[in-house]
Amino acid sequence: RRTCLPMPEYQTISLIRSQVAAFWFRIRNSKNGILGVCSEYPENPIVKSWLAVRRKP
Repeated sequence: RRTCLPMPEYQTISLIRSQVAAFWFRIRNSKNGILGVCSEYPENPIVKSWLAVRRKP
């Protein structure tokens, strides 16, 4: 049985960074053309709208 212990902040940050890197790797290597364009041009309006949805007010 595993217990949930709080992780130190540096481990949390490194975990988030690795997840974000894996996310972008999957998008860049996707066969989906729209995702490929979005990963190449972060100033794209589609990407901006996706980021706006994920932000807290």
